[in-house]
Amino acid sequence: TGSGTSSSVLTIKDLRLTGSTADGISISPAVASGYYTFENVLSNNNNNGIHIGATVAINDVTIVNSTLSSNANAGLRVASACPSLTNLTVTGSTISQNQWVGFDYNPSSSNNVGTNFVFTNTNFVNNCASNTNSAGMHDISMWGFKGDATFTNVSIASSHTANGHGLVISP
Repeated sequence: TGSGTSSSVLTIKDLRLTGSTADGISISPAVASGYYTFENVLSNNNNNGIHIGATVAINDVTIVNSTLSSNANAGLRVASACPSLTNLTVTGSTISQNQWVGFDYNPSSSNNVGTNFVFTNTNFVNNCASNTNSAGMHDISMWGFKGDATFTNVSIASSHTANGHGLVISP
C-alpha cells in the first residue's frame, strides 16, 4: 500500500520471495525517492534478499520483523551506485546464512553519503556462508561509511574460517 511519500509510505507486508536468480526485492527507481517499509518479509534463496541498487538518492527505508537468508550474495545490499541513503532502519529481523555478506553497504567504497542507519533487535548469523570469502565479505560490511549508525541489541554470530569478520566499518 502507499505511494512512497512521507504522507503515504509504500508498504510491502507479509510477503514471501524465494528461489529467484534475481533479487528478492530491488529498489531501483529512476528518480530520487523514499518511504519504503518492508514488514514480515521472507526473502531467501535469491541473488540478494533486498537490494537498494538505485543510481539516485534514497531515503527512509524500514525493514521490520523480516528474514533475509540463504541468498547467493547479500541479505541486504546497498550498491555503490546509490549516491545517498538516509534513514535506514532494520528492526526485529534476522539476516542469516547469506553466501557473501549479511549487510553490504557501498562494496566498492565509492564517495557516497549514507547516514542515520539504525539496527535494533536484529540477528546476523553465519553470513559469509560460502566460507570461500575474500577480504570484504563479512556479516556487516560498511565501506566508505561516513555517517551515523546505531546498533542496539544486535547479535552477530559468525563462523568464518577465511578472511571474513563479524562487523567492519571503514570510513
